[in-house]
Amino acid sequence: MKQQNKLWLLVILLLGLAACSPDSSGSESVPAETEEPSATEAPTETAVPDDEAEMAVTEEPADPAADSLWDTEWTLVGFGPNAEPLPAMFAGNLFLKIADGAVKGNSGCNTFSGDLTLTATGFSIGTLWSTVMACLDEGRMDFEHAYFRALGDVTTWTLSDDTLTLLSGDIRLVYEPRLPEPDANLEETDWVFNGSGSGTGDAAAVTSPVNGTTATLRLAGGEVSGSTGCNLFSGSYTLEGQSLAFGKLLHTMKACEEAVAGQEAIILTGLQKVESWEIDGNQLRLHYPDGFLMYVVATE
Repeated sequence: MKQQNKLWLLVILLLGLAACSPDSSGSESVPAETEEPSATEAPTETAVPDDEAEMAVTEEPADPAADSLWDTEWTLVGFGPNAEPLPAMFAGNLFLKIADGAVKGNSGCNTFSGDLTLTATGFSIGTLWSTVMACLDEGRMDFEHAYFRALGDVTTWTLSDDTLTLLSGDIRLVYEPRLPEPDANLEETDWVFNGSGSGTGDAAAVTSPVNGTTATLRLAGGEVSGSTGCNLFSGSYTLEGQSLAFGKLLHTMKACEEAVAGQEAIILTGLQKVESWEIDGNQLRLHYPDGFLMYVVATE
């Protein structure tokens, strides 16, 4: 882990050095940037200035093999030095889509978009806009900044055996097609806690589960059961369409470490306030007025 952290620091250092180097072409390149909000700042979505609202003209590549780039969602699987890209941190939710003369996607925390000029080998993103949600997981914000900077500096692309590679100076971004997943069932499914959000929309701050814990949830026949990563709980629920409400939850009283106890409070308090639910593929969100709980389908 320490070795991987050193490699990530090298990646971010390379990006910083690249940003400070003069552009030998004589034209000025403005890298994509995001700003991390302060603790007291309510994150908002960055606004597009009027003079940049017009989309860039995008040329469809002459290479027929490039057709598969369009309207395809790509998942980031590798990111780092050209010689040896590292496995992508925070994989799973990092995706990229090229459509309608633009690129858009998700960094694993914030969504982003930008105008795109694409040719047979050239790949150039205009100003890259993103939401500015606070990413509370350790290392996620630094990774996101490095990722956005590299993405904004991409100049060429290659496609081989369904692997999309974007070249950004000394950095290589590697993607594979994001396979669609059928929506899981809310009931009779084993769910694993995948984080929580405070606030709503782009102003939500997302927190991941405590490392080393597995919190679960299962709904079946009007009865709910699960764990917080420390204690077990059970109770009842009522379900009507997209509306969901839990009755009083009973739970064991085992002493938990401080961080796990905090996670337990978020889960138990959140479940008691849940009003609605939604499922996208293997991901479940339970919504309440001031936040949400996130779960994914358990893997064997």
